[in-house]
Amino acid sequence: MGMFMSRSPLLFTALLGALVLTGCEDNDVVSYNNTGPEVEGEARKLALDQLNQDAELAKSLRQELAAKDPSVTDVYFKLDEQGERTVVVVRETADGQLETWEAPASALAQAEAQAEKEAGSQASAGSSILPIMGGLLAGYMLANAFSNQAGRMAQTSREAHTRERAMQNSAYNSSVSNKARSQAQQRSTLNRTRGGSFSSSGTRSSGYSSGS
Repeated sequence: MGMFMSRSPLLFTALLGALVLTGCEDNDVVSYNNTGPEVEGEARKLALDQLNQDAELAKSLRQELAAKDPSVTDVYFKLDEQGERTVVVVRETADGQLETWEAPASALAQAEAQAEKEAGSQASAGSSILPIMGGLLAGYMLANAFSNQAGRMAQTSREAHTRERAMQNSAYNSSVSNKARSQAQQRSTLNRTRGGSFSSSGTRSSGYSSGS
């Protein structure tokens, strides 16, 4: 099930491809210069796969939460103050403002670990953890989002929220790109040591922090 942006997958992928290649602002996204074509291509693929999975998970979660609470308007990923990957739920208040609730990073990590465990126990190889993880997160959010002050942010205008979301999105995309580049370089080094070449396996959701 899904979480992160409501854009269509094709448009999202196209926009992200441009982001990875050119960047929006200085240091927003890691540069792929001075790396071999295999590393560059693998890093770009890893980043795109992760962010597309995030988009799928975000969209599905938003739809599921909105079915229970129509005031929910958005769900997206961000990095918390410790640089850990987490989830934000947004809803509209009666006076037209927006308020957010940020799930603890530990809740996201636990849902991912449990989903991987359950997917691994299934008979079919390569079972996706996204539907399992989405169900776990939806249940957690329905039970906890906006029910207490922990993780709940002050109400803001749409304009202020849009600016904050764009900033958080940029930081998160940069984190994913940096992590992907590091993974691609590690794989390249390992493959050279073994005398092989890249052999990409199916990407699963993984807990990105502020990888550098």
